[in-house]
Amino acid sequence: MKLEQEREKTSEFNKILNYQITELFNDVIEKVNAINERLEDSKIKIDQRGPIQGSTARKLTVSFGSKSVTFEITESTLLEQYENEIKRKSLEFQRHQYGMLLQIPEDSFLRANKVILIGLAETNFRFGTSEFGFNLLLRKIDDSNYGEWHMMQFIVDPVFRTVI
Repeated sequence: MKLEQEREKTSEFNKILNYQITELFNDVIEKVNAINERLEDSKIKIDQRGPIQGSTARKLTVSFGSKSVTFEITESTLLEQYENEIKRKSLEFQRHQYGMLLQIPEDSFLRANKVILIGLAETNFRFGTSEFGFNLLLRKIDDSNYGEWHMMQFIVDPVFRTVI
């Protein structure tokens, strides 16, 4: 019974997240359609994929000629897995380095800032090995089931090899 309640809670949460992803994608599609109305020859193409039932993984690609930008939203469970991995590595490091636990691992930047979903907006333009784009974060709004979208850049922590 408890497992069923947990599944129901996850399903409801994913429905809310999918609604917000749909809203974000619809904003992009509206802007593209407004531009397409003014174009005579070539049109901007839109390709949308996902979600698979019960998932938040989705992709929207906007392309014009050889140029494109892809918006890709990850599976919502990846953030929880990330949090668990960060804590596990912190505990492992303390045990290895000091032979004991000195402190309980703190929440990551993502959890501390109420991030509930993460994605990526990336162009197909490359300069050497560098790619151009930015990360998308959905932050939970206090006292609400919904959140607001933000753009962000992540940096890898050299000590723990984790994203900060």
